[in-house]
Amino acid sequence: VILRYRCKNGPSVPVLVVFSLCYDFIVNCVTLLSPHDSTIYSDNTLTLSGAYSSMMTGRVGSKKEEFARMKQHHAAFAANSWDPSFLQPEVRVCLILNRFTRNLVIMYASSATKMLFNIDPEDMVGIPLLIFIRSDDIASFVEQADTAKSTNVITHLRFWFQSPHLREEIPCEASLLGSADGM
Repeated sequence: VILRYRCKNGPSVPVLVVFSLCYDFIVNCVTLLSPHDSTIYSDNTLTLSGAYSSMMTGRVGSKKEEFARMKQHHAAFAANSWDPSFLQPEVRVCLILNRFTRNLVIMYASSATKMLFNIDPEDMVGIPLLIFIRSDDIASFVEQADTAKSTNVITHLRFWFQSPHLREEIPCEASLLGSADGM
């Protein structure tokens, strides 16, 4: 969503606000848009040159499934009152990473890590995320993370997660949102 935030001294600035439903809560990331990254038109539409990754990989599932899921979420949010039973949220894990570390140390892990990875969230905090990623996926993951750290780009990638408590690797899809204080 593109919004204009009003500054303390009066003028407003354009920001890109990204929301993600992360199983049992909503994650929000706000990025200040530079006039060099975007063009705002009078009808509040925006052309973004720096908000999407050129390295974005494919979606999980078909486009038809993705659009059906999007329509279901839209219907739930359009209702006058929120009915959580209307949606069956996917199990999603939220990790907040220290963007100032090369190996992306986990600063916060949501409770869904227990359901998806069979790891207690407290046991993940302080551990580098990269030790959980399959070795042949690390280079592309680090490349995407570096892109998200250095620009207003939202990166999207697939990788295999290796849980120490499960035999099989878990196929994952991630959106990396870089902000001043974390990822």
